Amino acid sequence: MTMTVSYPWLQGSIPPDNLFNNVMLFDASGFSDVGHAEQLPARVCEPVNWGLLAKTALPRVLELSRCAADELEWLEYALAEQNAFSQSMPLAHVGFCAWLDTDQDASNTADHLRYLLKVLPVDRASGLQGSASFWRFYDPRIFPHVCRLLSPDQLASLMGPISRWQFQWLGNWYECQRDALIESPFPKAFPKAERDNTLNEISLVLWTELERAPQINQILTRLALPESVSGSQRLVLADQAQKALAIADQSYWLAGEDAIEYGFYAVRYGRAFTGLPQLTPLPDRSIWDQTRYSFDRLLDAVPAKQREQLEHMPAPYLVDVPVPYG
Repeated sequence: MTMTVSYPWLQGSIPPDNLFNNVMLFDASGFSDVGHAEQLPARVCEPVNWGLLAKTALPRVLELSRCAADELEWLEYALAEQNAFSQSMPLAHVGFCAWLDTDQDASNTADHLRYLLKVLPVDRASGLQGSASFWRFYDPRIFPHVCRLLSPDQLASLMGPISRWQFQWLGNWYECQRDALIESPFPKAFPKAERDNTLNEISLVLWTELERAPQINQILTRLALPESVSGSQRLVLADQAQKALAIADQSYWLAGEDAIEYGFYAVRYGRAFTGLPQLTPLPDRSIWDQTRYSFDRLLDAVPAKQREQLEHMPAPYLVDVPVPYG
């Protein structure tokens, strides 16, 4: 399979040498024993003006060297539990988010991360803006898409004092290396929103792309990729799914499960599916038009014999040719 990846800062990895002698980022609400997780000696990444809102789902930074022996024992058990659970439920919400290399202590690292958690999606060109949102960029189901979609400057700004960010995604280990991003120190890539300086402005277009991350994860999971498909190759397939979802929305008016089905077919069968002459794009529509189409109706236009031929085709990403996409 000759797929190339354009993210030199994000590579397939192996588990850290010692999972319990490092700095860990976790989400207490992702553990089966939430109360135990909340008692760990971690620094909560609490956004500015969070007030009396619940803190259970906020990320926490833990220096594992500060944990007592019984706490490390519980963490080891919790990690084994999470790994077993993730085998059958790869898209489930988990507690362990990342292992971090940083020259800062837990307090300073958490201070950096907490200022990134509240964002305001804005499109200055059109004057449109979304709602103030809590950004779960640290969630290992979301972070690989953050690494794919942010510019190097933005990603370097997000990582700040963190030089390496290791995490698991869909059964594979990855690491994001800050040194591969940019040489200048901590650029301010997220300006403060004019209406509320506790919010970071983020491009509305970028935010829309980031919101497709759960759909992309579902597509990749449905592909049931064999172990021979490397971590880097999965990132390329995520790019393919991203493009397919945009086409599903813009050309065929598909959303939700229908968009996911289109994305699955587009990645699984490549140009053999996307190039079918029966798949006629629908006319352009207003951004205010919420009319939706169904994938079944789209597929009904394809003769049964052609659909059957698709089912017997090898996946384009499992043969030694470039991944086709039309």
